[in-house]
Amino acid sequence: MIEIPRFSASELKDIVHLFGQEGVPFHYRGLTTSVSRYGGVTEYILIVDKEDFDQCIDLLMEYFVINTVPDQPFVGVCPACEARIDGLFECPECGLSMRVGTLSQTKSHPFYAFLRSNGLLPQEEPNPEDRFER
Repeated sequence: MIEIPRFSASELKDIVHLFGQEGVPFHYRGLTTSVSRYGGVTEYILIVDKEDFDQCIDLLMEYFVINTVPDQPFVGVCPACEARIDGLFECPECGLSMRVGTLSQTKSHPFYAFLRSNGLLPQEEPNPEDRFER
């Protein structure tokens, strides 16, 4: 079994639905932190079988819109100003970026840190101290 950390309650609800649609078996457990007399914060850890791990990672990366393909120069019409763009990363008329990178708030998510520390992002090397065993 492999544990994939940490997801909010609303993310877990979406993941349960997504994995259910795809027929992917998994379990989860709650982890409550910052406990005080006013309550605490509960996050969830997914627990998946080794044989389902790759499919789970693919589904989660799609859910969080984590781009694993390097940007390619854009060819087409700018959606902002309708200028013609021939193989550039930015519109020459209005400056709109045509890059399709992973959002910065996604990069601060614990799941992204899990991917990075385990070498599951193609552009980065794993951190051997954080690596899980497959």
